[in-house]
Amino acid sequence: MNESINQQPKEEQLLELRKQITRAEQSGDEARVLELERRIHQIEGAVVSETPFDSYRYLEHSNDREDIILFTRGVCEYLRREKVAHVFFMDRSARPAWVSFHEYYKQKYPNEQRPGFFFTNPKAYEPRRTTRGMFSGLLASITGADLHVEHPAGVEFKETYTTVIEDKNKPILLFDTCAHSGMTINNVRKVLEEIGFSDVRIITASDPEEGSAVRSELSFDDHKSCETCYPFGLENGQIAKRKSSIVSKVREPQADHEIGMLIRKELRQIIKEANANGTL
Repeated sequence: MNESINQQPKEEQLLELRKQITRAEQSGDEARVLELERRIHQIEGAVVSETPFDSYRYLEHSNDREDIILFTRGVCEYLRREKVAHVFFMDRSARPAWVSFHEYYKQKYPNEQRPGFFFTNPKAYEPRRTTRGMFSGLLASITGADLHVEHPAGVEFKETYTTVIEDKNKPILLFDTCAHSGMTINNVRKVLEEIGFSDVRIITASDPEEGSAVRSELSFDDHKSCETCYPFGLENGQIAKRKSSIVSKVREPQADHEIGMLIRKELRQIIKEANANGTL
């Protein structure tokens, strides 16, 4: 841990490390996320054990674990089959799913290049009212379509998703846990299509509700863990979403952070065990 963080009070150290975790997740750096999680455990006085995984504390029911394997396999094989170039995970509820998808590729296809995994804050894509009516400020900032609208997320979009922008003609997937009205994820799709993405698809863990503005490319509605946002909606409270930024910000305090790390650890273990016993 760098010296500047070491000199901070404990609470400030933890907050800074959690901010770094958010940035590492944004860039898809799984190794960095694990390193930062270990540092947090050390500061909080937790014992960091390198012994084999002991037991499930949260995902303790085998049916739930089987559903997670089925869901993860279904989405990841869809990504491979359809040659999807990049995946946008809607922040924050979709982050645990990212853990499962990342581990799936790591275990089953270690030598294969996986799609680019990115997080995005859907609130930044919401339309804003201007003198010309409802218009996406982010879209205006990216395209220059409305010089009267300034949106700080525009520059951020270009800098964060450089590789995605280069692949506008390849399939892009938007992933979220739930779609009620569908407006949240549909706003993201509309902006991407307006700036030139030719093939934007959507998958949700639970089937969109009747009358939703979107449909999911895959349906998992027969399985308990996919009928609601479970277990992928548990980290929402940790993240603040602002319309001015495509990157979500860490909330304070982090009351549920330990649970979030436990869920991630168990999700990784589920995929590892499935690969080891040939059920992945």
